[in-house]
Amino acid sequence: MKTLGGLFDLEEDREKIAELEQQMTAPEFWDDPSGAQKIINEANALKERVQSFDKNEEDLENLEVPMN
Repeated sequence: MKTLGGLFDLEEDREKIAELEQQMTAPEFWDDPSGAQKIINEANALKERVQSFDKNEEDLENLEVPMN
């Protein structure tokens, strides 16, 4: 599946997820519980979007199109 850019830039989303997950490993992450929760929520939303696109791409690849 090609990357369309903007809202659908999955590589950018994957990079942002990795960045957020790195922030979550910091020892001081929970020093600001409200900020930590925002980061977790953002990471989860991005993961859900990426997983949804990945699932749709997999489903498309698994479709069998009859050839006449």
